[in-house]
Amino acid sequence: MGPNTAAQIQAAIAGTSPGNQTPTTAAIKASVTYYGTVSDGLPHYILLATDGQPNCDPGTSASVTDASVQDTASAIATALNPGGIKTYVIGIGPSTGNLDNFAQAGGTGSFFPATSPDQLTAALSSIIVDVASCKFTMNATPPDPGNLGVYLDKNTKVPLDPSDGYTLGPDGVTVTFNGSYCEGLKNGTYLVVEVFFGCPGAPPPPVIP
Repeated sequence: MGPNTAAQIQAAIAGTSPGNQTPTTAAIKASVTYYGTVSDGLPHYILLATDGQPNCDPGTSASVTDASVQDTASAIATALNPGGIKTYVIGIGPSTGNLDNFAQAGGTGSFFPATSPDQLTAALSSIIVDVASCKFTMNATPPDPGNLGVYLDKNTKVPLDPSDGYTLGPDGVTVTFNGSYCEGLKNGTYLVVEVFFGCPGAPPPPVIP
């Protein structure tokens, strides 16, 4: 998984035949193991799209049992604590009785039903809004924290404002967007964040970078 890997993902799916079972616990554990190899400093999430009927866990039968359901819930809970990985759950199909429990174990409240393309689009959009961050970490400490130009999409200069603008964290490198600017980042209105470092004593950065 990663940027610009859609073709590889499609090829992997096309080259795999379903085994007609649902090893959900194994999938969650494999996701956690994979994230253990990723050290990008970013928050991580699991997106579980399922009919809610896990089975064929080690030590259980191929049919859905209370043990296989509990194993899945436990794996999701362990991913969250101590793993720090939230699990969002999308219910595909009619058998979704276990899914709110899975979402609660994953720290995301309730599952998203998706029995149509429109519902799936709505579910993914809601999840994107929830996970999108309004905090960004700069690669260096600005020489004059009071002389910054913070821009969105190269055409919008964001004011220094804790209610509707940006604030600079006490660490000197964390920029947090607030109000309408945060909402714009979450809903996709803004896609590019840039910060211009002004020199001490120099004029403020321009309206457009």
